[in-house]
Amino acid sequence: MSARSDAELVSGVLSGHRECFAHLVDRHRSRVYSVMLHAVGDRDMAEDLTQETFLKAYRNLANYDSSRAKFPTWLLTIASRLRVDAHRRARPERSLDQMSADQGFDPASEERTERALEAAAVGQAVRAAIQRLPERQRVAVILKHIEDMPFSEIAQIMGCTVNSAKVHAHRGRNRLAQLLGHLREEELQ
Repeated sequence: MSARSDAELVSGVLSGHRECFAHLVDRHRSRVYSVMLHAVGDRDMAEDLTQETFLKAYRNLANYDSSRAKFPTWLLTIASRLRVDAHRRARPERSLDQMSADQGFDPASEERTERALEAAAVGQAVRAAIQRLPERQRVAVILKHIEDMPFSEIAQIMGCTVNSAKVHAHRGRNRLAQLLGHLREEELQ
């Protein structure tokens, strides 16, 4: 059944074959979770938002129109809206130490090499910098540069024009360069 297209699986679900939705979840779960994790920076919250995304998608599957958007685009639109709602409800402050713990980084571990420690520190700095971007820039940067989505799909997810999506991604990338400029300076010393 996994060889069936998303549209065929959606039709199957709407015809009463609930197992088809399990295939849609299996097919798209990792991408939704990845976007959520990069957007919120917290594994538990990303998992919760991923589950909420699929629950909301299931409840609204009859409203999905394949002529307007690909299923992954529709799904990520739902995910993006849920993330914005969660962000509005409460934005927890997280320290780099908490982010390190979430990523399994143990500063006391003697098994890590200096290079691995530097890579982990750079990764933490990038995640922290992404969290500091304004909301729309963060979404555009994550979808374009982490998920490698085309601007046409990003615009659909964000509910804006393609040019606007490009502007948000460009500004976000420039802001990240400013926020992370100290990394380049440290490498030169």
